[in-house]
Amino acid sequence: MYINIEFFSYFSCTIAFSVLSTLIFFGKKGGTHRKILLTATASTAIWSGSAALAPWIGTSGAVFALLELFRTLSWVFVAYSLFKARLGGGASKLYKYLLMGLFGLSITITCLGVLTANLPAPQYLLMASQTALGG
Repeated sequence: MYINIEFFSYFSCTIAFSVLSTLIFFGKKGGTHRKILLTATASTAIWSGSAALAPWIGTSGAVFALLELFRTLSWVFVAYSLFKARLGGGASKLYKYLLMGLFGLSITITCLGVLTANLPAPQYLLMASQTALGG
């Protein structure tokens, strides 16, 4: 059995986000924001758990890429919902469109990074997508 620092890192992330998801699930306040945050924390727990167990369960690259995409998009959606709640009706339309454009750009770059991870692509595109994914 092969255990290294990577396993402990992903495993501790799994435990931490599982506990956080449980606390959010049994929380009493929050409404829509609570559900969105629960989705993001649970997806992070599942993603890190699959990364920790990948050497033993043989998670394929495509499955892991899809889990990573879902995790990233759920956190982008958390940020978007918080900005949207903060802006309310008082923000200008230009500011709202700029914010939606930035979120759309981040989603596009993330999707490109996941989709081109195993395909030959221009080096500048790979570098941009890996930077967006935090790699």
